Amino acid sequence: MDLYVSALTEVYFCCFRETSIVDGKWIFSNEVIKMEEMVYVESILDGLMKRLNKKKLSHELCNRIVPDVETELLPFGQAKLFNCLFTELETI
Repeated sequence: MDLYVSALTEVYFCCFRETSIVDGKWIFSNEVIKMEEMVYVESILDGLMKRLNKKKLSHELCNRIVPDVETELLPFGQAKLFNCLFTELETI
């Protein structure tokens, strides 16, 4: 599970990644189907974040392009909401 908490506002995003080794290299891909354990862990996390007054952002919302924005690492028009709130070093 990847967890991102914004330092700019009271929001967070979490996602599950499938991890595997191919030719000796770690490969991470987004996990779409959640196992029962993942759902349980996510529900505990959501409860904790709710008590901390943090709002969970959806995958769809985080993937929206923010028009007229560029960052140090992303050119004009390619920054997503995720990059603006959390990090521009990773993508989801």
